Amino acid sequence: MAQKTGTRSILVNSVSRIRYIADRKELVDKAIEELEAEGKSVKNIVDGPIQPLGPLGNVFSTVDIIWELKEPAGNSAAPVYNTNPSIRVNDNNLDASLMRASLFLEDNDWDAARAYYNAILDIDPTFNKAYIGLYLSDNKISSEDEFSVWLSQYKVDPEDKNIKKAIRFGYDKYDLKEYASKYPAVQAVREEAARKDQILQDVEEQITRPYAIITTYKDAIVKLEEISGWRNADELLRTCQDKISEINAAAEAAKVAEEAAKAAEQEEIERQIAEKKKAAEVSIKRLKKCLAIIVPIVIVCVAIIVVITTIIIPKKKYNAAVEKYGQNYVDTICALNVGDSFSFGSYEQDVNIGNGKEAIEWVVLEKEKNQLLLISKKVIDVVPYVHSSIIRNYEAYDESLLREWLNNQFISDAFDEDEQSLVKENKIVVSKGRRTNIMGSDTYDKVFILSIEEANKYFKSNEDRICFATPYAKFRESMCLSNNLNKIKDDGSSPWLLRTPGEYDINNDATYCYFHMSAVFENGEISDYGCTILHRVEKKNKNFLEIFGVPIRPAIWISLY
Repeated sequence: MAQKTGTRSILVNSVSRIRYIADRKELVDKAIEELEAEGKSVKNIVDGPIQPLGPLGNVFSTVDIIWELKEPAGNSAAPVYNTNPSIRVNDNNLDASLMRASLFLEDNDWDAARAYYNAILDIDPTFNKAYIGLYLSDNKISSEDEFSVWLSQYKVDPEDKNIKKAIRFGYDKYDLKEYASKYPAVQAVREEAARKDQILQDVEEQITRPYAIITTYKDAIVKLEEISGWRNADELLRTCQDKISEINAAAEAAKVAEEAAKAAEQEEIERQIAEKKKAAEVSIKRLKKCLAIIVPIVIVCVAIIVVITTIIIPKKKYNAAVEKYGQNYVDTICALNVGDSFSFGSYEQDVNIGNGKEAIEWVVLEKEKNQLLLISKKVIDVVPYVHSSIIRNYEAYDESLLREWLNNQFISDAFDEDEQSLVKENKIVVSKGRRTNIMGSDTYDKVFILSIEEANKYFKSNEDRICFATPYAKFRESMCLSNNLNKIKDDGSSPWLLRTPGEYDINNDATYCYFHMSAVFENGEISDYGCTILHRVEKKNKNFLEIFGVPIRPAIWISLY
């Protein structure tokens, strides 16, 4: 009888949610024969026809077959059915069902194991081992030995609902209560380790960027000092310190070399002065002999030259200018003084192409004999500052698209041939800037924009520097990339660009960078931070330049003769 009972248990508990290959099918057939010999019937309820699967013969799936054991009439010990009718569990076979579920875990049949554990809990909701089994099924753990390893590694969350119930109902194979009390501290240690590892990862990425500078390494040192002693943090810290030392050493070497070159240059100058002094002494002796004869002749010659250069030549140039431009025009320009304004040249200003270009009004900033320094009274256009193809020295005025535009397109559009002959080429001295080492070179141009030094020199107050834009400039702004620093305001007041390099903003890993040129803002204040000229982005999957339009007040020197 014990043998038959065991066979029945195998039949009832093995039919659910597994596939029976040949050897198990023979065991099921034998169990059926024994049950029928005892006068008990086994009914096979099939949703569809039983199909043989593969070379192993008939393999039955419980998705298609439900086995139902029917007890003889009068037997009071009817089995208990759970919500899954293919699993038979009652008070008498809980341990066997638990063993069956554990075998499913070994086979990695998590759904079948979970079904058995739930069936056990339907009979006894306090069966703590079943809750452990559910946790193993949910987390795909195939044995309690593996579960023990998880516990030793503190991978089991004591707040899991099944673990909490196992503790509640007295599971005592492992001291889960003590485990739960230690878990928060262990988890805190893990989180702290993860935080430190993240800092290490961030620092390693930060200091290996191609644009790493001293501030990059200093920032990394601050982070590494916070986690000193952790993994290779101290080694990275020393690396950052070495990099800073290398940069400083290179700068110091360059400074020493520059000072040495200056010293050598000064020594050479002093030697040449000494030689010239000696030669001069010899020459003076000779000169004294000749002066008595030459001085009277020189005085006469100088007098003649003065008359020619101050009276005859200017008079001829004046007469030529009158003949070319007219008496009234020449006299009007000659009578202008600093602060005066007058019209010269023409440029589109009212956004009405049909009525032609409008006269440009200029303000006199300086008068030097017969030459006048002029600046447009209004912002007359908004144009890009840099070429889209430039890869360095974005702020350098001598390499800028704006300088090229002023001395080609603008001068051709604004002045006719006679007017262009009045505009004189002058040396435009490079403006160093206060915040960057971008300098560029001196240029020789007819049209230019002022520097910070000139904006301070020629305008005595912020009020004097306030400028308004033409409607055409406002229209042109709408066609360019702009921001709040560059924007012409609704009342027409406008910033205007200077040729002095401004600030540049760069993020920690040097992937984003904004470049600026100094400017006069709409309230007349001079800013060495300035207007935005360019936004550069350099990342692995993202590489581009954004070029901004800037408001322009051209400046020119004119001379009638």
